[in-house]
Amino acid sequence: MNPTSLELWRKRFDDQKASGLNVSEWCEKNNFTKYAYYYWKKRVEIANQDETETNKTVVFAEINPSPEPVNNTSAQLQIIWHDLKISITSADRAKLAAEFISHLQKLC
Repeated sequence: MNPTSLELWRKRFDDQKASGLNVSEWCEKNNFTKYAYYYWKKRVEIANQDETETNKTVVFAEINPSPEPVNNTSAQLQIIWHDLKISITSADRAKLAAEFISHLQKLC
């Protein structure tokens, strides 16, 4: 995609917003079809997304494993809300807790 054309259309979109005119009025005043306007609007949006993806930074984190073995049977999740306490120690209880929370959401 031609960067010059993209930049030109970015300026045109800014101009349209600043003008206070709706798209049809702005296009008529500037001798563009609405189809061209929306075609370039989509192209600019795609280019902006591509630029955002390109500018993302990848970060790595070092994870050091625990020297002691983890005892899975002692793993526990506790959900505490007001006077209610739910302790989850297994996958079956996790499913039950999820169903319970789902019902609570429907009631509240």
